[in-house]
Amino acid sequence: MALPMVHLLAAWDWAQDKPELRENPDYYLGAISPDAIHIRDGDDKSRKNAVHFNNWRSPDPDAVLAYWRKRFTPFDIGYGIHVLLDGQWAVDFRRTFPQMLLPSGKPDPKLYYNDTCATDFQLYAESPLTPRLMEFVRRGRAPEDHPMLTLHEFDAWREMTLNFYDRPCPMEGPARYLDMDYTRGFLKSCLPLMTTTYERMLHMNEIQRAILDRRSTRGFSDVPLTDAEIQTLVDAALAAPTARNCQDWHFTFVTNRALLDEFSAAYRPLMPAGAAEGNTYDVLFHAPLCVFITLPEAPGSRFAQVDAGIAVENLALSAMGMGMGSVILGRPKEVFDADPAWEARFGFPAGHHFAIAIVIGHNTATKEAHPIGEGKTHFVK
Repeated sequence: MALPMVHLLAAWDWAQDKPELRENPDYYLGAISPDAIHIRDGDDKSRKNAVHFNNWRSPDPDAVLAYWRKRFTPFDIGYGIHVLLDGQWAVDFRRTFPQMLLPSGKPDPKLYYNDTCATDFQLYAESPLTPRLMEFVRRGRAPEDHPMLTLHEFDAWREMTLNFYDRPCPMEGPARYLDMDYTRGFLKSCLPLMTTTYERMLHMNEIQRAILDRRSTRGFSDVPLTDAEIQTLVDAALAAPTARNCQDWHFTFVTNRALLDEFSAAYRPLMPAGAAEGNTYDVLFHAPLCVFITLPEAPGSRFAQVDAGIAVENLALSAMGMGMGSVILGRPKEVFDADPAWEARFGFPAGHHFAIAIVIGHNTATKEAHPIGEGKTHFVK
């Protein structure tokens, strides 16, 4: 990790075009505060990555965005800037100075801590900004309700930081690798990722928030949807684009609880023998509304399946916008394949067959965002 002066100087440089942050003490206290985990854990680093929102060993701006969507005060902005810097620092110095690494790939602690400490003390002694930055830290206010650390830990880390430089540098020699030249260069190179992440947050709108915050929900209350809520979902479904405007899809909105329960019961015998879900599994998760999207046997567009997928996402986001949960389902197809009579029981248009379904309701369960696999994007410029 980088030491406090690196974090404070980076926070200052980055905030120069942000008057709401540039002179804000809470922001600068936030910019050193993730390391308050050392008040709790000392030299134990087992929780360091969690407190740094997965940015301790490499940058994870999406995790910072997830944090900022919930908390976006000046303190929290500084907190996010800190962890983004640490993620870049960990990658950059390993790439630049492989000679500092042990065969295990970890930094040689003697080399690493000598260099980081010597350079941080030099920055403290030579930077004309030091008195101002330390005064900001002294005056900053930490939150009482932070999700990772306590107010006591923030305050104790503040005092430790302020007192850290009241003695000679505890290391013996000057920096050999992570010296002033390297650090000055790094302080410039780390800023663009902070800016990009921050601007993504500023560009966040209600639709983007719904896309990023939506989760597949598999627990629903029995509170029925109102007619207005259902009509809002109908509007969202019918607004979905289709190839050549063919509109091959049809939407069947089902709220008949007895019929949905019977349909779920028909699915259970189709489950693999010994399935972990057991014989009480509800393929529709007891949701108060199920929307079946169907397509004709000979759709007008060869992209009809894609169109159905687009429409079901419209429904999911519309539900999210109304504060409800949803889960998109493919398993119901097994029931329709086993007994086509279900198509008539739900009143599907003649010749239409199941494409995809979504159940919607007031959720009683949630989960973390799914991890994104490596190599899912690339750019051609």
